[in-house]
Amino acid sequence: MGKSVEIKELIFEYEDTRILDEITLNISRGNILTIIGPNGSGKSTLLKNISTTLKPREGIILLDQKLLKHYKAKDLARELAVVPQNTNIEYDFTAHDIVSMGRNPYIERFKQESEADVAIIRESMERTNTWHLKDRPISQLSGGESQRVVIARALAQEPQVLLLDEPTAALDMHHQIEIMDLLKVLNRDKGVTIVMALHDINLAARYSKEILLLDKGKKIILGTPEEVITKENLRIAYKIDMIVDRNKHINSLQVTPLSSIER
Repeated sequence: MGKSVEIKELIFEYEDTRILDEITLNISRGNILTIIGPNGSGKSTLLKNISTTLKPREGIILLDQKLLKHYKAKDLARELAVVPQNTNIEYDFTAHDIVSMGRNPYIERFKQESEADVAIIRESMERTNTWHLKDRPISQLSGGESQRVVIARALAQEPQVLLLDEPTAALDMHHQIEIMDLLKVLNRDKGVTIVMALHDINLAARYSKEILLLDKGKKIILGTPEEVITKENLRIAYKIDMIVDRNKHINSLQVTPLSSIER
């Protein structure tokens, strides 16, 4: 039922530029942790370090108390799935082909998909409302449709930890809520630990159990939405005044940024 992620004193640099500066945090199993912060704060870079796409200069990352570097790639793919920010796929696979790739960690070399694999692929596509796209080439899908297909591929891996980098960025309002509701159900029913980066603070407030606020590669605060989403904390990171109140219809914090001409 999900796995924990522990990060200790993580430092990452591009050449001589420090992108992540001594990040330490514990992501408990079954958590929904959202990383927020302005552009350039290190959100995507932190996710890429957790997924092993990037390697830190210093510090360690553990998955259920086991160092990530001790996992074989195939074993890690059974535990952790990634939905990247850029979902462009160069080859003209069908949507079904793309989602089927999520079963690769479970299929032995030169073996065919089992009936169980086929069922998991279909369930993943139905959950993301992409089954009707199964025979369409990925190049013929809209950005939002492609995004949902890539999320379906991640679900087909049956991960214990799901990493998502701006999963709602290419989606319209309806599909944003559909995907966020799906993540909430996966977390509730299957215990999947979810770690995602979002620009939309209101979605983060509505769906997260915990929020990490970053600015210039540093952790400003980690806590519940009520602890993190305050006018003071947001001003530190975003350098803008915001109104923070509660939406009575969904009982969630909501944020409204103020422009200079509105003050």
